Amino acid sequence: MDIRKLHIFQTAAQMKSFTKAAAALYMTQPAVSKAISELEREAGTLLFERYPKQVVLTPTGRLLLDKSEALLELYREVEQDLNRLDSQSALRIGSCITIANDRLPQLLRLQKEKFPAVRIEVVIASAATVMEKLNSNDLDAAFIEGVVSAEWAEGIPFSSYTIHAVCSPSFALSHPVSSLNELINLPLLMREKGSAIRDTVDSFFLLQGLCAVPDWTSTNSNALLQAALQDFGVAFLPVNMIRKKVENHSLAELHLPGLPLVNHTHFVFKKQKHLNEPLQNIVSLVKQQR
Repeated sequence: MDIRKLHIFQTAAQMKSFTKAAAALYMTQPAVSKAISELEREAGTLLFERYPKQVVLTPTGRLLLDKSEALLELYREVEQDLNRLDSQSALRIGSCITIANDRLPQLLRLQKEKFPAVRIEVVIASAATVMEKLNSNDLDAAFIEGVVSAEWAEGIPFSSYTIHAVCSPSFALSHPVSSLNELINLPLLMREKGSAIRDTVDSFFLLQGLCAVPDWTSTNSNALLQAALQDFGVAFLPVNMIRKKVENHSLAELHLPGLPLVNHTHFVFKKQKHLNEPLQNIVSLVKQQR
């Protein structure tokens, strides 16, 4: 006996009609009759007396109805508890550093307002590391920069930002450049390989037939910012980090063909991932804010 058949049996008993039970359950009448017949074979006896205009429970049928009502109620309680646990389980969210420094806190604040009981665990790392953790099921979803190329991943566009080549004003004066060929011969301050910003910058130079070899490599964009401010070279940094410093002339931006670069961000999860209610809400927030 299974829960589905017991539910059909209970409905038919309450309505005293296979036809009415079929309508209530959005099933065909033959499907209801088949389920009841299978249940009777499992019980080894008739559960209903069939009459032209109604069905009536046999003594065995009445006994089964009494027992099944308690069982079905317990099943409904368990189902509700499981749904509640599913919607309240911790969310494991990954994020690239640039998104975590900009859009992520505001979005997760909105998420927390709607689901205050749901704990959110955040892992901030490079795009490559975040995607690796997502693929190994160590994360439920992630915010990443760049192209979503993995076949197993589904990405929803979230936002975009620009990447600028900047240095100190004094460095710009002492190292004037008018081409990308001249730029790559300057001391370059770049993010580590595997980060979305580095991948975008490397791809850009590769398309120009150039290869940039950095003097500084860091997982921390702020370290590169500070190095640029101290005349160590040209850094490639997201607009939210450099906008005010360019406006107050603490930094100088290099305006060369193809610059600034554009990076797109996505909310990513595995294609077969079950999206519970909190995750569905993040998807809605992403679509609202893009």
